[in-house]
Amino acid sequence: SIELEEDKRTVSLLDEASTYVNSVTSFATVGVASLEALRVQIERHRIRADKFLFNRLDVSDVVTVMASSLDPVSQREANLNGYFGQFLGCQVLTSAGTQIEEVVPSGTIYCVAEPNMLGEFGIRIELFSDPYNKYGWGETVKGWAFVEMVGMVIGNVKSVAKAVRA
Repeated sequence: SIELEEDKRTVSLLDEASTYVNSVTSFATVGVASLEALRVQIERHRIRADKFLFNRLDVSDVVTVMASSLDPVSQREANLNGYFGQFLGCQVLTSAGTQIEEVVPSGTIYCVAEPNMLGEFGIRIELFSDPYNKYGWGETVKGWAFVEMVGMVIGNVKSVAKAVRA
């Protein structure tokens, strides 16, 4: 639950930062051309693109479109060697879950630079747990309380690009 909230806030920051300098790219189908157009948004600033952030359903579209242009032997080799885990030299990260607690909305792809060029995720208080009870107040409530304090910032808005399905 804590990690899901962190992920949602991170995507919210990426969404806002992606429109400051770079323009939003639109695509009809996800393929090499649409991913390259997204990657160019970052690399035109002399920053190396590092990762694509996808919704799980959009990754299926990419694999289907790209695999359709390969013969069956090449498709098998690409799957076995994990080539669909990287597109155009960028690692592919997918949000877990399909239509349940999605972090990256369907039809949206983000491209980000390397972490040292993107921003900072500072941890002020590490995640810890404390036993929680109300016996002192005469109530029979007990459990655990989890606490963490983090800060997120995108320091370089040129290092984030966004594409949406048209």
